[in-house]
Amino acid sequence: MTKYELPSLPYSFDSLEPHIDTRTMEIHYTKHHQTYTNNLNSALEKCSEEIQSKDITDILNNLDAVPSDVKSTINFNGGGYDNHRIFWNNLTPNGGGEPQGSIAEAIGNSFDSFGAFKEKFTSNTVAIQGSG
Repeated sequence: MTKYELPSLPYSFDSLEPHIDTRTMEIHYTKHHQTYTNNLNSALEKCSEEIQSKDITDILNNLDAVPSDVKSTINFNGGGYDNHRIFWNNLTPNGGGEPQGSIAEAIGNSFDSFGAFKEKFTSNTVAIQGSG
């Protein structure tokens, strides 16, 4: 069986200060992401070898193939596992600021400005709860 593991962080826990403090990063990585990983692996043990051998994206895209008794567990924890993997790789110690290039142009075309985009994004997502 493919055992999912925490990916290595491309920076240290304190690298994102003052925006995200060291303790928050450490807890989020070692507790939250590790729990998603452990729970995903436990649920996958109840699946066929065929499902176990697939990439998490393939599993999540084909949840109908997952046994019903672990489907919601795999959906929640698999989503949390993969969202956090993406999350860590989208942060960088030297990041920040407004988008540039074609993404900035697309945001401007759709929302008039980056500020308007952030306002709309926040108002539409504030009530959503999910893994990751």
